[in-house]
Amino acid sequence: MRDEVIAFKRDRIVKAAEKLFYQHGYDSTTVDAIAAELKTTKQFIYSYFDSKSEILFIVCQAGSALALEMAERISRSEGEPGKQLDELIRGFARVITQEKMSVAIFIREEKNLEPAHIAEINRRRRAFDQILSGILDEGQSKGLFQVDDTQTTARLISGMINFTYSWFKPGRKLSAQALAETTARLVQRMVRAS
Repeated sequence: MRDEVIAFKRDRIVKAAEKLFYQHGYDSTTVDAIAAELKTTKQFIYSYFDSKSEILFIVCQAGSALALEMAERISRSEGEPGKQLDELIRGFARVITQEKMSVAIFIREEKNLEPAHIAEINRRRRAFDQILSGILDEGQSKGLFQVDDTQTTARLISGMINFTYSWFKPGRKLSAQALAETTARLVQRMVRAS
């Protein structure tokens, strides 16, 4: 029970910080402002986190952690590469729309992350791209896909989906589900063998 309470309190701090980092930027958001958002004290924040930069890392790594976890699960699943690619693209698009604020904060605030934190997020991004590239390799070897360079294609696909954070607005013309479906169809057309 104690661990659950600690996790709940840490999560509340992270959510409040994420909102403020998104609205005002990392440099303009103080630990006092995070505490005020939660109607608590600075000491409360520091009893759960060593520094504001640690909170920034937790916020920024959310998208990469979820995306890699999902990609690893899909890569272990049985199924032909076309189905795996479709699942991966739909899932990744949903992660980006779900974690839109954390992705935007990472893009804007990467310069404020500790080198070890940047390295960890980039390690996850590379691992995700490797899984995507592996699915493309397998599909290519089976004659399902036709791409010139699977690693470059994987990076282009993940970059395209990552960038949706900058323009996607839930509740407008396109829902998160429709975006995932549209993206999956587009990627399948990009890589399918003629």
